[in-house]
Amino acid sequence: MRTISGDRPIALLATHDLSNSGAPRAAFDIARALQKLKYTVVVVSQSDGPLRRDFEELGFEVVIDVRPQRKNRYLRDLAQQAEIAVANTVICAPIVAAWAPLVPTCWYLHVLSVLENLLRAGAIDEPLANSARIWVGSELCAKIVRKNRRDVIVMPYGVDPLEGSTIKTSGSLEIAVFGSIEPRKG
Repeated sequence: MRTISGDRPIALLATHDLSNSGAPRAAFDIARALQKLKYTVVVVSQSDGPLRRDFEELGFEVVIDVRPQRKNRYLRDLAQQAEIAVANTVICAPIVAAWAPLVPTCWYLHVLSVLENLLRAGAIDEPLANSARIWVGSELCAKIVRKNRRDVIVMPYGVDPLEGSTIKTSGSLEIAVFGSIEPRKG
């Protein structure tokens, strides 16, 4: 693996795919926020997709690894160069397992059925324990994770209400928020 050079600190970002769906879109927003904070962002995804072009157009390095493993040297090399890492689904567990012992890693968990199965099998105990922060999308998800991590932080889905906002309209204001309500997400 080549060394990433430059004066900017490195931030790592893991996502399960680069489709235009919710979690990869959230990863894109996180990458843009990190870039505004002057980080060089390296994205590792387990599947390619149309969002890759958006990442690359903004100058993000993108690595596709269909079967990332904790023992993959390039994952450890990236972690040793980085200042921070963020993973946005439970499916990124192998990447988190590689990064968390080497760099402060924040892990966002939200797919309950997969999370429960992996916890029951003991398959994510180590990356869960080693992550610097665990974020979840709902209190239901937090309840599941708290059995292993008491310090889980709930970052709820949705947007804040517009009560008291300074938005001026000449009539009614219509807002549409697209997303799914699914038991698997809590």
